Amino acid sequence: MEEVFAVPAISVDKFIPKGLVKGNEAGLLSFAAREGRFHPRTPQLEEDPTLRQLVAYVLVSYEGKLLMYQRAPSGDKRLQKKFSLAFGGHVNSLDNQSHNNNS
Repeated sequence: MEEVFAVPAISVDKFIPKGLVKGNEAGLLSFAAREGRFHPRTPQLEEDPTLRQLVAYVLVSYEGKLLMYQRAPSGDKRLQKKFSLAFGGHVNSLDNQSHNNNS
């Protein structure tokens, strides 16, 4: 079963202000390592208000333009056919294994 990284919502609310924030990467990584853990990705986790799943995203810009894409008509019903500027996804327990195997 897929596992995704999540942090208690109360910790996130205390550590990270609301909205888009340009943060200190080392501080955020330290916070995540201290407060978070991997959880099985279940429908219950998707709806759990006490946990915040960490999702890594990248924006791609070139000559003042942003790259965007339209999501597929399959997969998560909330996202089907919607447009997105961000590329990325959940922090998954297998991510580190993949990275270590490719180095």
